[in-house]
Amino acid sequence: IVRSRDLLQQDRDRLAFVLDKLKLTATPSVTPFLLVRMTRAAEVARDLLTQHGICVRECSAFGIPDHLRIAGLRADDERRDPACAVANPRIGD
Repeated sequence: IVRSRDLLQQDRDRLAFVLDKLKLTATPSVTPFLLVRMTRAAEVARDLLTQHGICVRECSAFGIPDHLRIAGLRADDERRDPACAVANPRIGD
C-alpha cells in the first residue's frame, strides 16, 4: 500500500510540474488527481478522449464549471499520459 501511494503521489507531482510549465494552475491536492481551471473544459475533455484516448472529468456536474479533473498516469505509459497530452496547444486557450 505504501509503495502504491508513493507512486500515485509521484504521478500527481509530475502532472503538476507539466501543468505549471504550461502556465495552467492546479488546485493543490492530496488525491491522485488534480483540478485544473481552463476555458472550454468540456471541449478539452472531449479532445483528450477522442485524440489521445485519455479520459478526464469535466466538472460542471459538480458545480465547478470550467474545470477538469486530471489524473496522472505512470511515466512509462506516455501514450495515454495526461501530462504528455496536456501539452496540446489548444488547451488553456
